[in-house]
Amino acid sequence: MISKVSTDHEKFRVIFRWISDTIRYSYSNRTTKPDLVIKKGCAVCAGYAYLLKAMCDRAGIECVVVSGYAKTLPTDIGKQLTETDHAWNAVKLYGKWYLADLTWASGYYDRVKKKYTKKFNECYFLADPNFFYKKHYTANKEMVFANIKLNRKAFVHLPIYYNAYEALLIKDLYPIKGDIKLKLKDSLEISFDTPRVISSVHLKFKRKKTYFEPTLCIEDHKYVFRYKFDKVTKDFMTIYINGEATVAYTIWVK
Repeated sequence: MISKVSTDHEKFRVIFRWISDTIRYSYSNRTTKPDLVIKKGCAVCAGYAYLLKAMCDRAGIECVVVSGYAKTLPTDIGKQLTETDHAWNAVKLYGKWYLADLTWASGYYDRVKKKYTKKFNECYFLADPNFFYKKHYTANKEMVFANIKLNRKAFVHLPIYYNAYEALLIKDLYPIKGDIKLKLKDSLEISFDTPRVISSVHLKFKRKKTYFEPTLCIEDHKYVFRYKFDKVTKDFMTIYINGEATVAYTIWVK
């Protein structure tokens, strides 16, 4: 498999892509034994992670499995971290550690529809730690593998960041807390910075069937829009930028 490439980076990518193309996500196989993952052709996150480690070991590439927590749905905002629910990898290339989530790179599982779609996602291969740790958390400080200080309480209350957030290179998003409490008639202000061209912004509330298009302004070199709440509610608000789900919040209006 790796005989035609020479560098560790190339070897790791060949291994990573082979697993992502070959193994499907399925709750039907929860084993972490690499041979059984290959035999059955499916696995959950731990199966992906341990198979990647085993194949890296054979290729002479240092790789470890990291256990922790993940956030994927608005219902995860504010959810306390109890038992670990996700696994990923850290790989050492040329003396530097990198993060990789093979499960999420291979495709995505819709927890609501209970359906898996295989689609490779580049952003989880040698991932940007700043984006990665908006969606991942490990309580083991020795397994962070990045110059980032993780905060358990802050992670619990983060918004839900979707892949479009990384693709749009968004920075300085405000509010930074995912659970927002407002009073009736309060106006919520959202602001962010990005080098990308923004053609549209829409809001989608879970309790409403329609999308709302706010007025988008540029203030102090940032994109800004506002939304006034005229009803008492508890709802999930997803922000779509350029037609893609980008970030989600929990909204409490009293």
